[in-house]
Amino acid sequence: MQENRGTTNFSEMKAELSALKQELITLYQAKEAFFKKKEELKQQLRQSINEARKIQQGLAAASQEKQSYRQRRDEFNKQCRALIITIKAERGEKEKLLKKHGRVLNQESIKKKIDQLMTKIETEAMQFEDEKKVMERIKQLKKQLADTETLTTSLQHMMQLSKEIDKVRGEANAAHQKVITISTTDRYSKLREVIKQVHQKKKEQEAAFNAFIEAKKAYQQKTAELITKFKQ
Repeated sequence: MQENRGTTNFSEMKAELSALKQELITLYQAKEAFFKKKEELKQQLRQSINEARKIQQGLAAASQEKQSYRQRRDEFNKQCRALIITIKAERGEKEKLLKKHGRVLNQESIKKKIDQLMTKIETEAMQFEDEKKVMERIKQLKKQLADTETLTTSLQHMMQLSKEIDKVRGEANAAHQKVITISTTDRYSKLREVIKQVHQKKKEQEAAFNAFIEAKKAYQQKTAELITKFKQ
């Protein structure tokens, strides 16, 4: 009878140890799973932080680039305004000459008239007063010729200025478009999203770490309990 009781106790202890062993395995697996999750979240957190830093660096670079294009645009606009003032002044001088002579001056026609009058003086016998009038007319025509040359130069210069204005205005518009493009690139939304991920990953990592600590404690307690049972 006493032998049967001893056998029963041994069987019960064996079953209890087996259950403790199985529970220990389960706790070990849970501990390792939480540890693995903690490490994975740690890696993900590091990646999110690196991504956030890259976006911040990109924002800083974009801000500098934007400022550079803004300065470039403003400088071209300044040049454009200066050129417009110059061409307006040239146009004013042109209008004065046209108003003075009443029509568009023909350079070749004036030269031809001067040559005709010079030939007349050289080949014809003229009274002093008549010759004086012809010389005065030649003087007037030469003044008109000088005005036509000034007008021609002015027109050529205005054409050159007009081309320069178009070129500078195009550069200013291109720089302004760059400013708009940089401004409309939504890096801030991406940064906010990544920062949100960082905070979330920190919370998840902290929860996984706490779960790992609890699982580790439970595993250690069960290990100690199993060792105690073996000693009995």
